[in-house]
Amino acid sequence: MSDRSTKLSKLQTSKESRAAYIKAKLNVLVPSQIRALRLKLIGTQKELAAAAEMKQPRISAMERPGAVQFNVDTLVRLAAAFKVGLLVKFVSFSEMLRWENEFSQDDFAVARIDEDTSFLAPVATRAALATRVEFEDATGQPSQSDETTRSLTAKRCASPAMKTPARTGNQGPPQGGGNLREILRPET
Repeated sequence: MSDRSTKLSKLQTSKESRAAYIKAKLNVLVPSQIRALRLKLIGTQKELAAAAEMKQPRISAMERPGAVQFNVDTLVRLAAAFKVGLLVKFVSFSEMLRWENEFSQDDFAVARIDEDTSFLAPVATRAALATRVEFEDATGQPSQSDETTRSLTAKRCASPAMKTPARTGNQGPPQGGGNLREILRPET
């Protein structure tokens, strides 16, 4: 059995292995996000400490992978200091791995609330997004779907009654082939 197969087997059968795997990923990704946001939005650790009402050594520890066990309240304080939102959600292991592989501290950027046009003007943003519907084929590339279908789908997506996307990735392709990915945030 290969090393990868052994690790996958442990993850599938052992709750402790899954917990250790998740913790290891978060112990790297959370400190990396904190450091990236501090450097882009705040400046020094001392300035972040003042904004978050914490001590500078605590900020330093939070930026070191594995040095701190985070709780949601601490992350909320940091998000408030950065003037950004915080999203905590349960995901598949493949999504977690994909996010880790695609994460770049240099490229990581989050709009502050005073620059977040989607939050500040949600009606205008929703109207603009309602007209943007992407059709993808099985390879993830945009397909050549006819304009009538795009127009009808865009109108359906823009409907105020539409609270959730009509399809999810697990339901298979829509009639006529290809996967439909609607880019529209539900009303809150």
